[in-house]
Amino acid sequence: MAGLGFKDFANGNVLTGDELDGYLMQQSVMRFASITERDNALAAVLADGMVTSVNGWLQVRQNGAWRDITSAEQFIRKLSDTSRPNNTTATADPELTFAAEANTNYRVRAVMFATVDGANSTVDMKVGLSFPSGTLATFGCEGPDTAIANGSGVAASNWYAYLDVSASSVFAVGVSNNATLATKIVVEGTVRVGATAGPVAVIWAQFAASANALHVRPNSYLEVRKLAA
Repeated sequence: MAGLGFKDFANGNVLTGDELDGYLMQQSVMRFASITERDNALAAVLADGMVTSVNGWLQVRQNGAWRDITSAEQFIRKLSDTSRPNNTTATADPELTFAAEANTNYRVRAVMFATVDGANSTVDMKVGLSFPSGTLATFGCEGPDTAIANGSGVAASNWYAYLDVSASSVFAVGVSNNATLATKIVVEGTVRVGATAGPVAVIWAQFAASANALHVRPNSYLEVRKLAA
């Protein structure tokens, strides 16, 4: 059932369940931690006119699809540490993600501050982007080579890029286990979303599986800009 608009309730009126849903629940701004959480929660009750906030990104449900109602630019700051031990399968960061509209182009730039526990300097990192089916993405990565030495500073960097890839893709970068410094890693490029809307996310995992967890630290961030063409 779609939102019912406005009703001026008089004293003594009975508020039915349908009215509660139509006048309140479907017309409130619903806040979710991720696109996946939103889509799972609303799958059975989707209706035009719904408004949601995902990491501060406001969208309205219109003509059966989510449409942006925020500005063309979005800055998403990571608030919590995420750690991943014994895992080499790159999956979406729970915060560095945004809801992309169908048939829309974006410029994305993610800056991550990564650390690794313990003295294992060979853990390193897989990092890249995931996006909806039908998307073409051109993006690169800047970060230390996986040959970076334990506790060292700048090493050889990655400067190559994927051109018009249509599937989630990752780069291999080094992460130093320096006790006081994180490793800065940048992923940036353009994402051209086709007919299928959905989440665009930074994905990452350990390069080599280890019980010494890999972390992406708070204050890492994702910048998103919608492009005119």
